[in-house]
Amino acid sequence: MAGQLWTWGIANFGRLGNNVGAYTLQSSPVQTIAAGTNWSYVFASVNNGYNVAGIKTDGTLWMWGYNAYGQLGDNTTTDKSSPIQTVTGGSNWSSVSFDGSLGPGNHTAAIKTDGTLWVWGSNAYGQLGDNTIITKSSPVQTVTRGNNWSQVSCGPGKTAAIKTDGTLWVWGLGINGLGDGTAGYAFMKSSPVQTIAYGNNWNSVSCGYQHFAATKTDGTLWTWGRNTEGQLGDNTRIHRSSPIQTITYGTNWSSVSCGSSHTVAIKKDGTLWGWGSNDFGWLGDNTTTNKSSPVQTVAGGTNWSSVSCGPSNTTAIKTDGTLWNWGYNYGNLGDNTSAHKSSPVQTVMGGSRWSVPAFAAAIYENTANQLGINTQPLAGYNSNQLLVQPKININDSLGSVVRIATNSVTVAVQSGTATLSGTTTVAAVNGVATFTDLVLTGSGAVTLRFTSSGLTLVDSSSFTVSLTLPIIPKRSEVSDRIPTSGQLNIGELAINIDDRRGYVKKSDGTILNIFNGEIADGGTF
Repeated sequence: MAGQLWTWGIANFGRLGNNVGAYTLQSSPVQTIAAGTNWSYVFASVNNGYNVAGIKTDGTLWMWGYNAYGQLGDNTTTDKSSPIQTVTGGSNWSSVSFDGSLGPGNHTAAIKTDGTLWVWGSNAYGQLGDNTIITKSSPVQTVTRGNNWSQVSCGPGKTAAIKTDGTLWVWGLGINGLGDGTAGYAFMKSSPVQTIAYGNNWNSVSCGYQHFAATKTDGTLWTWGRNTEGQLGDNTRIHRSSPIQTITYGTNWSSVSCGSSHTVAIKKDGTLWGWGSNDFGWLGDNTTTNKSSPVQTVAGGTNWSSVSCGPSNTTAIKTDGTLWNWGYNYGNLGDNTSAHKSSPVQTVMGGSRWSVPAFAAAIYENTANQLGINTQPLAGYNSNQLLVQPKININDSLGSVVRIATNSVTVAVQSGTATLSGTTTVAAVNGVATFTDLVLTGSGAVTLRFTSSGLTLVDSSSFTVSLTLPIIPKRSEVSDRIPTSGQLNIGELAINIDDRRGYVKKSDGTILNIFNGEIADGGTF
């Protein structure tokens, strides 16, 4: 998977990555200044939302936004309004997380493809896990080191991570509990400790403002920490210093994400559930009432595939690739408005190839940046010819037809024994290129390549069509055209779809008109 990285919302501290550092409201998606179509991963903070990070397909890690505590990892404390690489550089980063808050809880953690875990930024509460409380503006490893880390999540002043052996580790400030049975400022941990639930079957973990949620490989969902708004989903407002299951229990939870004070999770049946704070409708249930036990979004459905919570909103993607946002809206819903939404709405861009949702950020996959054929070639008059009349839609990065008449499409024989005659390059009119006088002559397997010119942001500007000559048509698409004896095999049927005439080749080689206007589509005789 690779694609373009889009962000929206407030441009405070350069968060949008479009070289705008001042406070700017961007209520519809914009591309980062780095542009490109090779982004594979994006993360945006779940709290105040002042940072964004992305990983490219080449494994490089890029960050931008607020940097007062060195959380961008570039060995400075200067905000960045366009993407920069961490000081360690490298091309083997696989995932990244940070909390993005303005206070001393702001820090970053990332995992490399070799399984090592690196941390940087503020360390006031020991959240870097290097057994110190010294802030780091460039990446360092946690005190446990090791090369078996698989997933990490950051909250303000705290970090949680899972190892490849399925164990779950937490460190930093646990005012309401890190999950090890202790709570309060006095129980700050500057090196990783295991949760009290222990076990080696943890699958995913997410940090909120002061609460945690995690799933196990057995499909159970566990929460702990602050519970003032019911964000633990246990139908109480009681803080928990060790993991407990949500009130719905069950063994079919697949993923979970924590916001500042709400939680959203997806079940294996594709249903989406939320609980906790709901002041501006960020549970998506068409209300603004807090929920201390899980409720489904008003959109319902069983086709949700991934979800990510922001500080006061939620972003989710369906299996059809559509992107949906809801909750508090200072432009971070991407729907070109600033009206809060208590039920899911799509971004103003639309589209059906979104992936990797994050707070007011997501990746749009590149597969649309290709030519697509929308009609099949028509049968010619001779058995060794094909009269090619394809209409070619030229699509932009969102799959929409490009309305530029200067684009052109060229066709050529890529492989096989065949020749083309007629005009092989045509202009695209309103994004559609039509070959009207192109004849393909030959025999055997032939591959044609159609290539576009004049497009931008295109990863693949061509496609191929494979054919086998001679073409033996099963139907004619031109009124009153009678197939010749050489076009049909014995017993083979040709149907004229305009006037509903049918023809069949007899054993003596002659063509018989077997019906005239008596058959409808899908009928029999």
